[in-house]
Amino acid sequence: MTEPVKYKANGKLLISGEYLVLHGALSFALPLRFGQQMQLSPSAGPVIRWTSSDPHGTWYRAEFNLPGPVKANPGREDMFILRLLEAAGRLNPAFAAGLQGTGVSVDANYPVQWGLGSSSTLIYLVACWADVNPFRLFTMVSKGSGYDLACAGRSNPLLFSHKGDEIMIRDITPGKGIREHALFAWLGNKQSTDTEIDLFLETANPAPTDLALMDLLTLKIATADTADELQEQVLRHESLLARILQREPLSARLEDFPGAVKSLGAWGGDFAMFVTRQPKETILPWFREKEIYPVFTFDEIIASK
Repeated sequence: MTEPVKYKANGKLLISGEYLVLHGALSFALPLRFGQQMQLSPSAGPVIRWTSSDPHGTWYRAEFNLPGPVKANPGREDMFILRLLEAAGRLNPAFAAGLQGTGVSVDANYPVQWGLGSSSTLIYLVACWADVNPFRLFTMVSKGSGYDLACAGRSNPLLFSHKGDEIMIRDITPGKGIREHALFAWLGNKQSTDTEIDLFLETANPAPTDLALMDLLTLKIATADTADELQEQVLRHESLLARILQREPLSARLEDFPGAVKSLGAWGGDFAMFVTRQPKETILPWFREKEIYPVFTFDEIIASK
């Protein structure tokens, strides 16, 4: 490698189908303008020099000399990167042979504590670097459905399902409901997706009727054309998952919001969707009072084409 090489991956929001997507249910997801970029450049010495940054600065720095990191007590981030590189090397031995002497810079254009698929975008970036199938790499290091990986390399809103070995990804034009009456806000928490996946797969056993209902709700949420229609389907969606998960929906602690509230992805953290007839400028004082920020419209958060 003589010249720097760059790859880009979009973050994501899962609008509908969370949890049940792990059992093959249809989901609706948005690729975002927030994501990560990887730059590769030559580096002196027989090691991989890695840095990860966001708008607040460099938050991670490490050196690797496979099969391990160049430090005595590797942390969780070190081990995840090692697993990724080793898995990519198994898929493409030529990649493994040429790793040494590489500088890797991964830059997020958003604060990484927002979540938004920082792990899945990294998997996608390493897959691009290693020239391997992203979904094959994903299944080697993750238990998720892969919807977030689908978002990483696309710019259009999409429908996604993963049943057995079959993955379906289809672009969709969302209805006016979500485009004109939905707001997306960070709740100030970072939920562990892996922990939530493990817990759900161990304890939940959704019925075929639940999966069929989720398929229907996903289509209705994605295509709703009015605020009232979108609110109605969001409430049905939250009620279904509350029953399956045996948890209170997010709306139970935000009862005074003038509209419908929906968790996005793992319940209890990251982002939520707020559906209301009121324009963003009118409803912002409510978010300030709850100390929920930042807040984005659909057009402010969706990936550019």
